[in-house]
Amino acid sequence: VMANFKGKSAFIIASFDEKAALECSISIADAIRAGDKKASQPDAGWQKIKFDHQIVAIGRCNRATTIYSEDIGLRRFAERLGMKALSTEELPENPASVQQKLDL
Repeated sequence: VMANFKGKSAFIIASFDEKAALECSISIADAIRAGDKKASQPDAGWQKIKFDHQIVAIGRCNRATTIYSEDIGLRRFAERLGMKALSTEELPENPASVQQKLDL
């Protein structure tokens, strides 16, 4: 799957590096300090919450402005941290699909 995105200017395959780890630890510390360690996902396990923090941290460190995910918890968390978050249902329609043919 990753091979499909390599070389595309709109995508960056980014790793959870030292910068993202620091961003993630700050995010988790802020959530704990605010009394919302589970990022308003009370039914989610801590492992899932940590992954959400990591995903958003990687995005923020790489100047991403939008998270695309089917995971509503991840989308809500990203939005709380000021990122735009969309599911596939919210993606804009392909302009070619609404293009009308002209009878010439």
